[in-house]
Amino acid sequence: MNGAEFKTIRESLGLSTGWLANHWGLESERAIRRWEDGDAPVPERRGLELASLEVSAEQSADDMISSALGQIGLDDIDDVEDLDKSAWPTVEVPRVDADCAETGLPASFWRAIAFRVRWEFGGHVWFKFYGE
Repeated sequence: MNGAEFKTIRESLGLSTGWLANHWGLESERAIRRWEDGDAPVPERRGLELASLEVSAEQSADDMISSALGQIGLDDIDDVEDLDKSAWPTVEVPRVDADCAETGLPASFWRAIAFRVRWEFGGHVWFKFYGE
């Protein structure tokens, strides 16, 4: 994985360089910035770990899609485009990291997943913060 691929995946997952550095126990986010800038190669281990987070994100998005379809009694996402706005499903997203501490992933990760769900639904989904 090259630096551009790494950065694109990281950003699409809503992960900051600071969060990744902390998650991986790095001294600072400088190493990650060097990989992304092409000043140093992305270590294979870190590329694989990021790819694993991407797989987790895809599974989480699939789970959210299934849940949202269940809310509105549909089996196929292609049927969503005919829904009236009052029937759109709701996806809950965390407002801050403390709202999702049990997952070990930042709130920005979950909001990025929710955006993927919205994209799959052609925009026909509502967001709300946990606890609202």
